[in-house]
Amino acid sequence: GTARPAVGFAFGMERLLLLLEEEQKSLVTTTATDVYIIALDDESRLLGAEIAYELRHHAISVVTDLQRRSFKAQMRDANKLQAHWAIIIGEQERTSGEFILKDMTQGEQRTIVRSKIASIVSTHNA
Repeated sequence: GTARPAVGFAFGMERLLLLLEEEQKSLVTTTATDVYIIALDDESRLLGAEIAYELRHHAISVVTDLQRRSFKAQMRDANKLQAHWAIIIGEQERTSGEFILKDMTQGEQRTIVRSKIASIVSTHNA
C-alpha cells in the first residue's frame, strides 16, 4: 500500500492492571449513595428531578428511578445501592410541600420541607 504518515501510541493496559494488582488497588470504586428519590407518579418524578438537581448542587450524590418502577422495587434498589436516605414523593407530599425523609440505616422516617432537605442530609452525612 501507499505509505502514510502516522503516529502510534499504546498504554500497555496489561502492565497497568498488573501494577494495580500488585499495589492491591482496584479500578472500580464503590461508594454508597447519599439519597435515593422514590417517586410514586409522573408529576412526582418531575419534582424529584428538581430536588435531585438541587441536592447535586450541594455535592450530595442522588439516584432517581428512571424506569417507573413500583414503590417496593425502588425501595429494593435504594437498599441495593446502600442509600443512606430515601426521599418519598407522592401526590400527598406534593400538595402538602412536606416530603418523607427515611433514614435507610436506622429505619426511621420523618416529614421535612423541601428547603431543609440539603442541610439535614449534609449534616448527617458528614
